[in-house]
Amino acid sequence: VLPQDPDVLTEMFFALHAQAELLSSRDRTAAVAAYWEAAVVGQRRLAVDPDADQVRLELSWTLRDAGSLMTGDPSESAALLDQAVELARAHLASRPDDVEATRELGWVLMVAAEHVASSDPRRALALYRESVLTATQVHDARPHDDQARGDLWLALTAVADLLEEHDREAAEAIRAEAEKWSA
Repeated sequence: VLPQDPDVLTEMFFALHAQAELLSSRDRTAAVAAYWEAAVVGQRRLAVDPDADQVRLELSWTLRDAGSLMTGDPSESAALLDQAVELARAHLASRPDDVEATRELGWVLMVAAEHVASSDPRRALALYRESVLTATQVHDARPHDDQARGDLWLALTAVADLLEEHDREAAEAIRAEAEKWSA
C-alpha cells in the first residue's frame, strides 16, 4: 500500500527513477521494472500531489524511459510512449508559453517516433513532424541557443532518415535544411 503523503511519494518516485537510470546501462530488465514502480508511484502522486502538472511531466519522463528500454512486445512499449507523449502534451497545454515544456514535448515525440520507425513508419513520421514543429518553436523563442539549434537539426535529420528509403528527393531537401542548423 502506497502512502498518501505527497512528499513521501515524491521521494519514492525520484529514488526509483534514479535507480532505474543507474540500472539502464547494466540491466535493462531491472531498469524497466524500476521505471514501472516509479510509474505506479507517479500515478498515485497524480491523485494526491498539489502540483499535478509537474507530476505529469515527471511521469512522462518515466514512461518515456521505460518504453524506450523495453524489448519484446512493441505494442506495449509503444503504448507507454504514447502515454508519455500525452502527459507531455497535457503539461504543455497548461503552460503554453513555457519553452522548456515545449522542448520536453519535442524530446518525448522524438523517442516515441524513433521507437516505432521500423514497425509503423507513418506514425513515426507524424511524431517526427510534430517534433520538428516543437523544435522550431523552441528555436524561434531562443534563436541564439546552441541547444535549440541542435534540437532542430536532430528533428529534421530524423525526418530525413525516415524518408530516405521512400522519398530520396524529399530526404535530401530536408537534410539540406537541417545543415543550416548544425552546430
